[in-house]
Amino acid sequence: MALLSLEGEKDQAGGKKLSIVVGPWGGNGGNYWDDGSYSGVREITLAYDRCIDSIRMVYDKNGKPVAAEQHGGVGGTRTAEIKLQYPEEFLTSVSGHYCPVVYGGSPVI
Repeated sequence: MALLSLEGEKDQAGGKKLSIVVGPWGGNGGNYWDDGSYSGVREITLAYDRCIDSIRMVYDKNGKPVAAEQHGGVGGTRTAEIKLQYPEEFLTSVSGHYCPVVYGGSPVI
């Protein structure tokens, strides 16, 4: 299960930064995780085979990269690295689907 929290733009009225929290998501298994609050996402690394096995983020905090823990399993023979040209490039959405990876198995998100 995952929770994502990012610092938002400054509030026009008070000049304070707003936080956006979305989630949690997840299936029947696994563990809840929250990497904390950051100003942006610089990089996402996915380990996968037939499904995503783990995810690791590199966030931005006050102009410096902060590597988070890897979340998920230890499998996945392939990796995909998504490097954003932060702050010019940023995430606007994330989408996907879930289904059993093996016939009769539990759905994987």
